[in-house]
Amino acid sequence: MTDSQVVKETAPSVEPPETSDSHEEAAQAKSSEAVEEGSTSEETDSDEAVQDEAVADEIVAAKGPEVSGKLFTDLELPETLQSALKDMGYIHPTEVQLATLEPGGAGKDLVVQAKTGSGKTTAFGIPIIARLQENKAESCKPRAIALVPTRELAHQVANELRELCEGSSLKVFAVYGGVSIGRQAGALKGGVDIVVGTPGRLLDHLRRKNMLLDDVEIMVLDEADEMLSMGFWDDVTGLLRDIPGEKQTM
Repeated sequence: MTDSQVVKETAPSVEPPETSDSHEEAAQAKSSEAVEEGSTSEETDSDEAVQDEAVADEIVAAKGPEVSGKLFTDLELPETLQSALKDMGYIHPTEVQLATLEPGGAGKDLVVQAKTGSGKTTAFGIPIIARLQENKAESCKPRAIALVPTRELAHQVANELRELCEGSSLKVFAVYGGVSIGRQAGALKGGVDIVVGTPGRLLDHLRRKNMLLDDVEIMVLDEADEMLSMGFWDDVTGLLRDIPGEKQTM
């Protein structure tokens, strides 16, 4: 997540085209060009639009990656999570992690504002994993989704969450464009608890019924301002509206 983040689904024999991949790739190229040009006004407008869309119970703001005086072992977390954090070398939670754990664990919708490198993936990952450990995902029915703007970030976030899930039965899988959709479909049908993905490829899987939203309890929008600036906002808000029942948004 960046400085402003929302922490807070013809003929049966014909497969729908993967129209979203080309849009995803074009949007990523557009994003790279904008970064190179150093346009700050667009980022500011995106931040404001994201916060207008979010209906958050709390706003968590952290100035930087400073660690707190607390220890992870002082916190009430499942043993598997404590063990995973220890194996990852995490001893003290950062400021944003400590501020997010309690409201995130209580199921509140959050908007998180913190700098890159402050440990935001772990900040939203810990409450997700603690909450989902009681049950297991059914075929095609993930229980948490983390939306990210690029395939690189999908890899990064999924790897971090896998490490946090070490020792538990939870499964994490990343879906994104530019690679075969078949292997991803097989993994989703095998049951995945946490799906990390780009909007275009997630929509492809929903259209093909490889993934259903019935059991989604938690939705994370990672770098929501970037997704807005890349032209994904209609896709993102559409996904949020399609999730039935109550959900936590971060």
